Amino acid sequence: MARDKNGNLLEKIWVIAQDNQKELGKIGGHVAVLNKEVGDIRGDINEIKEIYPKEIQEVKNDYVTKIEFSPVKKIVYCATGAILMTVLGAILGLVILKAPIL
Repeated sequence: MARDKNGNLLEKIWVIAQDNQKELGKIGGHVAVLNKEVGDIRGDINEIKEIYPKEIQEVKNDYVTKIEFSPVKKIVYCATGAILMTVLGAILGLVILKAPIL
């Protein structure tokens, strides 16, 4: 009886292993297709770089880097915060003090 349980267990493990091999084969096929598509995309990008080198350089020169943009971002955030705090303070002042609306 113990041998039957072990035999059934081994058969189940064998079936699972075979199923896993089939799935790995499918995944391998998908990976191969994705590798081909990535290679095609890289080829397209290189082709664009060869055709439009001047335009690409102009675009790179026109954009601002994160380091250059950081001070502007801080100033805008501070100004926005100050404006929102002023509006919120005015609304709270009207509600708490029940001041007449001008």
